[in-house]
Amino acid sequence: MALHGWHHVSHQKSDDWQTSILDTQHLVKEQLPLLYRPYFRPPYAQRQKDSGGFFKENNLTVSLWNIDTQDWSSTISGQDAANRALTMMLLWRRGIFLFHDIHSKAQIAVPWLIHKTQGVGIVWDDCRNY
Repeated sequence: MALHGWHHVSHQKSDDWQTSILDTQHLVKEQLPLLYRPYFRPPYAQRQKDSGGFFKENNLTVSLWNIDTQDWSSTISGQDAANRALTMMLLWRRGIFLFHDIHSKAQIAVPWLIHKTQGVGIVWDDCRNY
C-alpha cells in the first residue's frame, strides 16, 4: 500500500507535510505491514522544492502519474474517464493512470479499459507490483 499522507492538502500550502507523511507511514507499516510499499503520491502532485532529502531519508520514492483520468470531476462519467484514459494512453503509448478509489468511476473505467485493450499488446501492471 503506497502512501498519500494523513491530510489531503498540497505540501506547498502545509507547514506539517512531513508529519502527515510520517504519521501515515507509521500507521500503514504498523497496521498493514504486508501491504506497505515505500511509495508516496503527493496530493495534487505538489511537493516542496527541497523535499528530495526528506523522501530519501525516509526510504520513500515519490510516485506520480502522467495520465489524469479526471475521475475526480463531477462533470464527467465513468465512461468519460475511461475514454480519456484510452485516448491519452494511445497518444503516449505508455502511462501511469490517476484514478481515485473514493469515486465509483474507476470501477467502471478500469474493467472497460482492460477489456477494450485485450489482444493488442498492451501490458497492464498493478502499482502494487512495483
